Amino acid sequence: FMALRPAGISVKAEQLRRADGKTIYLMPTVHVGDAEFYEKISKEIPTNSIVLMEGVTDRKHHLRNKLRYKKLASAVGLKEQVVEFDPSRGDERRADVDIDDFSPETIEFIELVSRLHNEGPTPGTLLPILRKSQDQAMVRSFWKDILEKRNTNLLSEIHNALGESDNIVVPWGVAHMPGLQKALLSDGFKIEKSTQYTVVSFGKRKTDTQP
Repeated sequence: FMALRPAGISVKAEQLRRADGKTIYLMPTVHVGDAEFYEKISKEIPTNSIVLMEGVTDRKHHLRNKLRYKKLASAVGLKEQVVEFDPSRGDERRADVDIDDFSPETIEFIELVSRLHNEGPTPGTLLPILRKSQDQAMVRSFWKDILEKRNTNLLSEIHNALGESDNIVVPWGVAHMPGLQKALLSDGFKIEKSTQYTVVSFGKRKTDTQP
């Protein structure tokens, strides 16, 4: 769902349709990219769709530092998804979990990553992450929380939304897409169309649609 090409870094969006006409738009996103990328995918959202949004909440305020990408985006000359992406063409709904659903180890690691994004790379922000990354059990638990648990919740939200609309848009991080695609294909959906979008352009930007 993501590729490095001569023109830049691209993602592959997929339109999946079921025999009953229900359509799901898997729309891979990244936290930072070119403004043109977010503008293009925003315009691709059908006006009669439900848009299931990514975004882990923190209702019990576990994190001292909020996970932001402004510093990173500014450093590399890109834009933040949270600022540039506009899902308002559809009916926007939150479809993610709360951080309280994660293990204490995962929450601790997210806090370390959040601190890195807020303060920038220093020995004090990098070394704790490197040390934690050596714990393979923690890493497995982290990815189970970050990917598997959230995908399970999202698939439940997708099935609920299918009872209300024929068009469901899923603008989530690219890492979630392989698992979502596999589950939806098993549920009777078939890939109808794929579209390549350039997220970060090294030159000319373009969108290439393939039936």
